[in-house]
Amino acid sequence: SLRADGNFRWSCIGKTFTQIISSYIPGIFSTSTTDRPYQDEVDFTARIQDTTYIKRLAGIQLNIPQSSVIQGQIDGSQRFLNINAQIPSMTYGSEHLQNVQWRIESSHQYLQTSMVMDRLMKGKPVEMGVDAYTRNNQIMANMHWDNHRQPSQKGEISLTGELTKDETGNQYIKGRISPSDVIVSDTVWKFHAANIRWKDHIMSLDTLRIAQGDRY
Repeated sequence: SLRADGNFRWSCIGKTFTQIISSYIPGIFSTSTTDRPYQDEVDFTARIQDTTYIKRLAGIQLNIPQSSVIQGQIDGSQRFLNINAQIPSMTYGSEHLQNVQWRIESSHQYLQTSMVMDRLMKGKPVEMGVDAYTRNNQIMANMHWDNHRQPSQKGEISLTGELTKDETGNQYIKGRISPSDVIVSDTVWKFHAANIRWKDHIMSLDTLRIAQGDRY
């Protein structure tokens, strides 16, 4: 079910959303999709359970067995987004996720998003979360996880980077991973700073060094 109020056209809501996103990270969309101003304004609440249409439209394996809620505001004239999603349980391909909470919100300076969830690994939940901010193609992200049991599997990794183009005009992300400590089976490993490059769904790392005492 879907409830929506405001001044909008259904056919333009997606374009308004795209335009707002591109104002914070211009390199992610082509100019042709964002050069016309869309000023639709809508407050909405959606309750989702049957994902048959989404799977058919997007060609993805997505199942949401329990009723989930997505609500928010989109205002193209103010370049404003505030969307929240609460999903008790979902499967995406082979991934099984529970207690998914997702939020995306714009401010005058940044577009920020966060997601917290329990990912089932070998039948047991591992809490995982991502916080990210972007402005003018600059990206700051933090990923953290914790299994909340013994042996402990816990860590946090931070990344700063930018969306840019290579000499042929293809987009890619280049950045740097900050030093951090990661716990693997109750043992602390040190991640040293490393350069990262993400292009065509392939991630490459340069100068990555992981150490635990005299082990590397």
